[in-house]
Amino acid sequence: MSVEFDTTELDEFTKDLLSLAREKLPREALKFMRQEQGKLRTRTRQKAKSKVHKKTGNLFRNIERSKVYNNDDGDTIGKVYIRGGKKGAPHAHLIEEGHRIVGHLPDKKDTGERANAYKIMEEARNEFEKVYADDCKEFVDEMLREKGL
Repeated sequence: MSVEFDTTELDEFTKDLLSLAREKLPREALKFMRQEQGKLRTRTRQKAKSKVHKKTGNLFRNIERSKVYNNDDGDTIGKVYIRGGKKGAPHAHLIEEGHRIVGHLPDKKDTGERANAYKIMEEARNEFEKVYADDCKEFVDEMLREKGL
C-alpha cells in the first residue's frame, strides 16, 4: 500500500523544465519532493482520522514517507505508505481493503459479514493530484524566476 506521485497531467514543456531543474538544481528538486511527500502524508493522516473512528492501534502513527530517489528512467520518486510489519501497523491492509469478519466461537463462525474497506490511500492520492500539479507549476515558475533556468 503506497502512493506514488503521478506527473501525467503536466505538459511536455513543464516536463522538460522539471528535468532541467533535476539536472541543474538536484537539491532543490529533492527538497521540493520531500515537501510534497510531507503534504501528502498530512492529508493521508487527516483522511484516515476522519474516516476511521475506532482505535486502530498504530495506524495513524505509521503513515510515513520514503526516501526520495531517482529510478532508472530518470524520474524522481517519493512514496507515502503505511508501514506494516511487527513494529508497524500489520492490520493496515485489512482497514484499507476490508475483510470478512470471522469469529472463533461456534455461533460466530463466518457469518458472511464484511468490514468496511476505507480506501484511505486511494482517496488521499486522488485529492492530492490537483494540488501536486499546481505545486509543480509553481516550482517551475520559481526556478525560472529565481534561479535563472
